[in-house]
Amino acid sequence: MVDMLSETGVSKEADYVTHQTQYQQGGDSVRRVFEDAESAREYYGRYVSFVRTVRPAGGTKLLDLGCGNGWSSELLHGEGFNVTGLEVTREAFSRPEAKGLRFVVGSAESLPFERGEFDIVSSYQVLEHVANPAAALLEMIRVTRGGGELWWLAQTCSAR
Repeated sequence: MVDMLSETGVSKEADYVTHQTQYQQGGDSVRRVFEDAESAREYYGRYVSFVRTVRPAGGTKLLDLGCGNGWSSELLHGEGFNVTGLEVTREAFSRPEAKGLRFVVGSAESLPFERGEFDIVSSYQVLEHVANPAAALLEMIRVTRGGGELWWLAQTCSAR
């Protein structure tokens, strides 16, 4: 296996481990922080618009995998989805739970949910940060109900 070097001259694997350690310890240096709701709406706007356009809510159970501080979950909840936000550390959450909105601590590679529990499983800018993306995708499939939808999106997503 070739050990690729990052821009810092450290192996990419070492960079990944450092990044994950900082994230799990609640480090804001690796997690987006918003001053207010408007900043969060601006950042997550295309993601929320995509979700709303592709699948109107109507009580749909949606897993927001890798929800970070919870703003994306709250915005999706505001669109009428029954949202569960999942993040690897409790320290990440800055949004309060509300009726139809809950936050759960867990790993994308071993989701703490029942088979077929969600109508939609969605992740936004998550899989590139997971040690084993294939395992995470298999878990996402497992917790999506038959006939449900699985979305993984990157920064370049757009709604049409």
